[in-house]
Amino acid sequence: MKKLLLSTIILLGAAFSFAQNSIPIGSSSNAYSMLRTSQNQVFVDPVLNTVGFVYRQNVSVFGGGSASNGRLRYSISTDGGLNWNIDLGMLNNTYTRPARYPQSCLYNPTGNTNPTSAYIVWGGATLATNFDGHVNGTCPVVTSGTPTSTENYDFVGTSTLIPGGLTESTSGIFWMVENATTNDTTVIDSINVYKGTFNIGTQNVDWVKHIALYAPHSTSFDGAVHSSRPNMAFSPDGQIGYVVFLGDIGTSDSIYNPIIYKSTNGGTTWGPAQELIVDNIAGVGDSIKQYLFDTGTAIESAGEVGTAFEFDITVDANGNLHIFTTLCAVERRDTTNVVTGAKGYVVYSGYPKNAIDIYTTDGGTTWTSFYVAQINTFRTSVPENPTPLAVDNYNQVSRTTNGNVIFYSWSDTDTLIHMGATTNEAPNTFIAARDMTTGWRTCWKQIIGVTNDDFAITPTMAPYVLVDNIATPNKYTLPIVTQEVPSDALSPTNYHYVGAVAYFCKSDFWDPNWQGSQMDLSWSFTSQCYDYQNNCFVSIEDAPTIQFHLYPNPTTDILNIQISDAEDIRSITVVNNTGQVVRTIHPKMMGNGNLFNLDVSGLAAGMYTIHMSTSKSSYAKKFTVVK
Repeated sequence: MKKLLLSTIILLGAAFSFAQNSIPIGSSSNAYSMLRTSQNQVFVDPVLNTVGFVYRQNVSVFGGGSASNGRLRYSISTDGGLNWNIDLGMLNNTYTRPARYPQSCLYNPTGNTNPTSAYIVWGGATLATNFDGHVNGTCPVVTSGTPTSTENYDFVGTSTLIPGGLTESTSGIFWMVENATTNDTTVIDSINVYKGTFNIGTQNVDWVKHIALYAPHSTSFDGAVHSSRPNMAFSPDGQIGYVVFLGDIGTSDSIYNPIIYKSTNGGTTWGPAQELIVDNIAGVGDSIKQYLFDTGTAIESAGEVGTAFEFDITVDANGNLHIFTTLCAVERRDTTNVVTGAKGYVVYSGYPKNAIDIYTTDGGTTWTSFYVAQINTFRTSVPENPTPLAVDNYNQVSRTTNGNVIFYSWSDTDTLIHMGATTNEAPNTFIAARDMTTGWRTCWKQIIGVTNDDFAITPTMAPYVLVDNIATPNKYTLPIVTQEVPSDALSPTNYHYVGAVAYFCKSDFWDPNWQGSQMDLSWSFTSQCYDYQNNCFVSIEDAPTIQFHLYPNPTTDILNIQISDAEDIRSITVVNNTGQVVRTIHPKMMGNGNLFNLDVSGLAAGMYTIHMSTSKSSYAKKFTVVK
C-alpha cells in the first residue's frame, strides 16, 4: 500500500479561507474517528448554508498524551464550505470517560436563519476498559473561542456497543441505533434504538432507550452472529423510518443481505425484521453472474450475488428506502454447476463488483436496483499491530432535504493508472447522483487534483447536500470529508473537506432514454465519465485565451476540432440543447497537432455545444448537425 504521513497542521480554532479544492479541517491522533459507514460525522443545514465535522482531537497538537485521545472537537463553515473555523472545542470538557467514534447533526429551531442560534447535537461511544455506555451533548454553534456544551454519560452497564445513524426525524427529535451486546463485543439478538428530545429549558437533548428490536440472527454456520453495524434514516416528513443492518436471519444461506425494520408513525413503533434476498431482485447481478473467471483449473462464474460488508441508507421523498452498497459474488460455480467457492459470509473480490442502490418503489413490497458504477478494487488494509485495519469502499448516500435527488460517494483505486491493483491501495473519492423525479442520472465522477488525492480512505458524507439556487442555480454540493491513509492506524491523520469539487449541477444529469442513447459508464479512458468535468461554470462563446476551431459547421457526419494552443486540456464534452452530455473526448485521444475528428453521424439534427475544460478556464463553442 502507498503510505503518506503529512506533517501535523496546527490551526487551533482559527478561521481560514482556501482557494484550493481540498481544505484541511483538522487532525486526530489516529484513524479511529471515522471508520464506520453508519456514523454521521458531517453535519449540514442547507437553510443555514452551514456544514461541520466532529472528530477526536490530535494530542500532538493539544497535548495530554494518549489519555486525552478521546476528547472531541469540531470544525465548521457557515458559508457553505468556503471558509472554515478549525479545531473548536472541547465538547466533552469534563471527560469522565473517553469518547470513541463520534457523530453529530445540527438542530436548527423552526424559523431560525442564524447559524449561531443553531445547536450541534453530538455523541459517541465511551471506552473505559471496554465499550460501555454513551457520551452525548448539545452546544450552541460558535465559530471562535471555546464552545459551552452539555455533557452526559448515559446507558452505562446496559449492553451497549457503538451507536450509529444519528439523525433527526422531525424538529427536535433525534435517533440513533446500535447492536446490543454482552461482554462488550458479543452481539446478541436485539437492536437498541435510542430517542432524543431537545429540551428547550436545559438546551440539552435528553436521550432514552426507546425500543429493542428483535433480531433473530442465524448462527447455523459456525455458532456466531454475523452482522454489520445497524443504521437508520427517516423520510423528509419524519414519519417513515427504517433501521437496516447487513446480516442473516431465519435462514442458513450464510450470505449478507439487508435486514430491514420499518416504522410508519415517526419511530413510535416498528415492524418485524424482514430479510431482503438481494439475489432475488430481477437482473440485479446479471453482469456479475455472466462473467467467466479462469482459475487455471476450471472456468467459473458467480453462482449467487449478495452485498459486501459496508452500506449506507437514505429515504426519498416518497418514503422509499435506498440501500447503497457494493454488490459482489458470494458463491462460485463451474460450468457443470459444481460449487467451487462456497458461501460463508465471504465475498469473492476477484469477480466484478458494482456500486449499487437497492431501493423499493412501493414502501417495501417491490425491490429494484440502480447501477451506480463499477467497483475496481476492494479493501484497504491499514497496518496496525497486531491486526491490520480493514476498510472497503466506504459506501455513503445522501439526498436533498426534500428527498427528490439521491447522491452517492465511495472510495476506489483508479486501475487505469495503478495497473494491476486489486486492493484499494490508492483510493480516490468517487461521486454520482440520480434525480428520482425524472429518472435522470449523472456520470460517476472521480475527485482528483485534491491534496489527498490517492489517499482518501474514508470519504464520509453528510446525510443532506447543500443546494445553491442563487450564484449557481441548482448546484448540489456533496459535503464530504476524507482522511489520509496513515502510515498505521495509530498514527496522526489529517482531515480534508472536498466539497469544492464534489458537486453536480442540473446540467450534469442525463436522460438515459434520450433518443435511445446510453451513457457510457464503462471504466476506460474513452468513457464519457472518466475525467468528467461538471458543466456549471461554462459561459457560451466567451473569448478564449486559447484558440480552437470547429469545421465544417454545420456538419452531417464528421466535426473537426482543431486546437492551436498547448494549454493543458483536461476534458472536451459535447452537450445537447437540453444540457445533457452526449459525447466525451479524453485528452489522450487527441491526435497530432491537437486535431480530433469527432463522429457526429449518430446525433440527431440540432444545435450542440463543445465544452472544453483546461487547467486555467473553461470555453465553449456551438455547432450544428444537419441531416
